[in-house]
Amino acid sequence: MRIIGIDPGTAICGYGIIDVKGSKLTPVAYGAITTPKELTDSQRLEILFNDLSDLLEEYRPDKFGVEELYIRHINFLNFNKYPSLISIEKEHPIECPVYYYSSSSSGKIPL
Repeated sequence: MRIIGIDPGTAICGYGIIDVKGSKLTPVAYGAITTPKELTDSQRLEILFNDLSDLLEEYRPDKFGVEELYIRHINFLNFNKYPSLISIEKEHPIECPVYYYSSSSSGKIPL
């Protein structure tokens, strides 16, 4: 089983991809997508869209974990509200379960 985890952000969007076989976890890829602060929000989202699309196309995860982003105690990110991820879903349907986690509970995707 392959799992991708996303730590979202418009300036820095982190990701990690692991393979799970029994109790063995094997790192596949990890990194960050960065966007220059000089860009507009729509330009930043376009970069995120393109790079996240490429990751999903290349690695084809079975499960998708997304950290919810909170700013001043307001839920800032939900997969259904995040334009970049919505666009990806429309062009590259994610045919796997998507799990949402707060930063304190990340790492608890059911295996």
